[in-house]
Amino acid sequence: MRRAGRGRFRRGLPPARPHVLDRAQRPVDRVTAHKWFNLAAREGVADAARMRRELSLEMTSDEIADAQRAARQHLATAH
Repeated sequence: MRRAGRGRFRRGLPPARPHVLDRAQRPVDRVTAHKWFNLAAREGVADAARMRRELSLEMTSDEIADAQRAARQHLATAH
C-alpha cells in the first residue's frame, strides 16, 4: 500500500502548492499546505519533506500543531 500511496502523493503535490502561495506569492493556507506536505513526506516524497521543512520556518508552533493534527485526522479517516 505504501508504494501505491507514494505515487498518489507525488501526483498530489502540485495541487498542494496553491495552499502555500497565491499569484502574488503571498502565503494562503500554511496549515493545509503543511498537512499535505506532511502526508506526502510520510509516503517518501523527498520534495514534500523539503517543502514542509521550509514552510515550517514561517509558521508558529500552534500552526504546525494544527497541521499535524489535521494530518493525523486525515490518516484516521482515510482507512
